[in-house]
Amino acid sequence: MATITAGQLTEVIQFEIPTKTANVSGGQNEAYTQLCSTRGKVKVKDAFRSIENGYDANVENVEVYCYWRNDIVNNFTRDMKMIWMNKSYQIVSMESLERRWIKLQAQTVQ
Repeated sequence: MATITAGQLTEVIQFEIPTKTANVSGGQNEAYTQLCSTRGKVKVKDAFRSIENGYDANVENVEVYCYWRNDIVNNFTRDMKMIWMNKSYQIVSMESLERRWIKLQAQTVQ
């Protein structure tokens, strides 16, 4: 792993978590609220075009490094979203690095 320094955290990243409420049909309504904003280093790993179920979508995979924050770690669920450059990303994996940094793998939301 390359060494991360605070000077490399140049991007603003926002994290959102869902608030779910039941609706009359037995399903649920989902609204996202902002959990926190932080600085991070974002590296685009790859991007490709996906044609699935008749929809044309650009998929982007990114690797993100940010400060360790208890509110991110404690609220981490598969429904958590990350917003960067006005795009929504689904977090695929999270790894703790020396309890000082968080490394995330994320993919654009379809």
